[in-house]
Amino acid sequence: MANVPSRGWYVVAAALVLLPVGAAGFDLGSQVRQTLAAIAVVPDETDLVLALDAGEARTIFTRVESPTFGQGQSEPFDCEVAAVDDQQPPLVEQVQADVEVTFFDDAWVASERFEAQAAGRVTVSCAAGDWAVGPDVGRNGLALATMFAGWTGRFATWVLPGLLLGVVTAGVVARRRRTTN
Repeated sequence: MANVPSRGWYVVAAALVLLPVGAAGFDLGSQVRQTLAAIAVVPDETDLVLALDAGEARTIFTRVESPTFGQGQSEPFDCEVAAVDDQQPPLVEQVQADVEVTFFDDAWVASERFEAQAAGRVTVSCAAGDWAVGPDVGRNGLALATMFAGWTGRFATWVLPGLLLGVVTAGVVARRRRTTN
């Protein structure tokens, strides 16, 4: 009589599926935390001071009352970006695409982006209104999408093989259990 695989192999198959999915979930959570940590609200009548490396860029967002995707900016750009440490002034340019980020009931539209020409501190001061400085969306808005490209690659590298191995393991165990009984 042939050896019948134990039901414990189903636990192994489930672990092969669940461990990579859990790791990918924690990785996504870490990526989202890093992105949210890079967002700073610009206080009224106070300068926001950021330390940037040469070539590092950020985007200035303005909050809008309701989602307006595709309708362009609702407020004119009314922020000033300046270098603090006698380095070259940051390069400031308008975002060339409609980029809107929605967090729960708040919708934020990207208005301008700035890039540090040299390492040092930069101040951002804005007129009255709801302004925030967040991760760089790029000139065309694609940098925000590519921010999660690394996570997507890791997800495919971890989860897909785990799913395949788990399904194959469960299938082999089920077949061997069925044929030996």
